[in-house]
Amino acid sequence: MQGCICVVGGHQQGHPKGDGMGGGCSPRSRPYMGQIGLMGAKARKDGEMVEAARIFLGGSMGAEPKLAELHDKGGPLSDLPEVLEQLLLDRFGARRR
Repeated sequence: MQGCICVVGGHQQGHPKGDGMGGGCSPRSRPYMGQIGLMGAKARKDGEMVEAARIFLGGSMGAEPKLAELHDKGGPLSDLPEVLEQLLLDRFGARRR
């Protein structure tokens, strides 16, 4: 995963590496501003380095802007759907259909 993805006000915004954002994401860019932000990373799984995502939570671009904080330093992309589902259920009050 190169670049970043974030959710701002319920809208997903993707920013692939090479889109003019300086190597994917800079410290002042979008994964830090969304309620949920993902940034490409590497992690070790079963003894091998794999593509991963750092998870940032709690950012806001509203009336009181706030930078998101690092929630997970880098989990394998293969685990990401389950991790995000649990976050949505636990932290954001989502319900399964």
